[in-house]
Amino acid sequence: MIDLGSVNFHIGIPSLPKDELEAYSSDLFDKWEKHLSEKLNLTDFSISLEVEDGSIFGEGKISTTLTKLYVGIALYGSFISGLQTIKRQATEGGSYLLEQANKPHGANEGAYKTHKKGGDLGQIERLFAKVQRNEMTVEEAMQKAESILGDESDTSPEFMKELEGSLAETPRMPEQLNIELDEADAPQPESPKPKPKQNRTPRVKPIPSLHNRIEIWRESKDGKKKIRVTQV
Repeated sequence: MIDLGSVNFHIGIPSLPKDELEAYSSDLFDKWEKHLSEKLNLTDFSISLEVEDGSIFGEGKISTTLTKLYVGIALYGSFISGLQTIKRQATEGGSYLLEQANKPHGANEGAYKTHKKGGDLGQIERLFAKVQRNEMTVEEAMQKAESILGDESDTSPEFMKELEGSLAETPRMPEQLNIELDEADAPQPESPKPKPKQNRTPRVKPIPSLHNRIEIWRESKDGKKKIRVTQV
């Protein structure tokens, strides 16, 4: 599977009872799935959501196969345009999940922290920027793409061929000349100032307590929604 992107969040509120946490997670998953079904232009994809208490920690992830990704990309005018459009749709889907995750709790900015990851799709998109800046050749970018995609790269030769062609057509930035300075003219780094030693009081590690974890996933758009509740 190809990682289209993931998000995680932390809501600094007291732990919820197990039943409330499960109901909150299930409702959040359903809203997110409905949004993606309407906004993410792929014939099929899988999503997963993990939520854990002790405050609330959550992570959502969107995945698809390389074949389904290629079919989605082919709907647009060019390979890079389709790639960027689907990445934007996945990113917006992640933003929607983060927005909905905090709605029932209304935590302020200091108590609600979020983070987004571009996944495999973001890494592939960055290859175009590196080729454009002459930091990579097309051949090096393709080797990196195969490393990112792993075994999936063998499932869609059409995707790999289109990727290589699009990388080759990427306009290059003019190369800049690196002018070497004489040693006397080159800026000299400042010597770091020694930091004063501080006497630190050893921290007492708290005794870990069990937390409830809710895992919800659907392996395909037509697949059955699955829920697992465990203690960690």
